Amino acid sequence: MADNIIQDEIEAMTKRLRLPHIRRSYYDLALSARAQRWDPMEMIRLLLEIELKGRNASTLEIRRIAANLPSNRTLEGFDSSISSIPNRTIMGLSNLEWVRLKRTYWFLVLLERVRAFWRRHLQVLESKQVSG
Repeated sequence: MADNIIQDEIEAMTKRLRLPHIRRSYYDLALSARAQRWDPMEMIRLLLEIELKGRNASTLEIRRIAANLPSNRTLEGFDSSISSIPNRTIMGLSNLEWVRLKRTYWFLVLLERVRAFWRRHLQVLESKQVSG
């Protein structure tokens, strides 16, 4: 009974203090801490670490959305059929071996192809605006 009252108080306090990540994880962490007889300072440190990591992740996501960047994507989900860059080149660049070997030639080739790609698309858009 007393645990439920304390739990409700903690829920209310973390909500009021805007600590959503602590609110989601404190109960499981408290059970583990009690079972393993952790030092209270260690539990507080872990809770603050969880909140800090959660806030950092939330901040990155908010900034990504504000910048109109696509969601986190990987090369596995990349459709190479719509790219003018050969798949072999993309896979070669993805392992970053060229950076370690200090070979920037392929990177410059990639930049040139990307620039040419966007230049073509801008020319198409400009021609549509002029004719439209």
